[in-house]
Amino acid sequence: MVWRKTKLVDGYIRNRKDGITEYTIVGIKPVTRVLRLLKPYLRLKKKQAELALKIMNLMPGSGRRMKPELLIELAVEVDKFADLNYSKKRTNTSGKVKTFLRSQHLL
Repeated sequence: MVWRKTKLVDGYIRNRKDGITEYTIVGIKPVTRVLRLLKPYLRLKKKQAELALKIMNLMPGSGRRMKPELLIELAVEVDKFADLNYSKKRTNTSGKVKTFLRSQHLL
């Protein structure tokens, strides 16, 4: 894990109480950089990496420039992770985002 951190530079290592070690990278720029570096070597999560890069490429860079329509478009893309990861527990979906935006009269 330390070797990975030295090679990828960004992020931090955390040793959890249950014995698991996590390597966490936070922020669009560092995550994009690391995913681009790792993508050629990925086999199991390559589609997830490509989808994440696509989503981050669509993001405006600042929440202030986020329009409701773009937020929905991004949420629809994020929904695709559920199929790639066989996820069944997600509760925040693009449908909920639409409902919230309508309730706030933003759509």
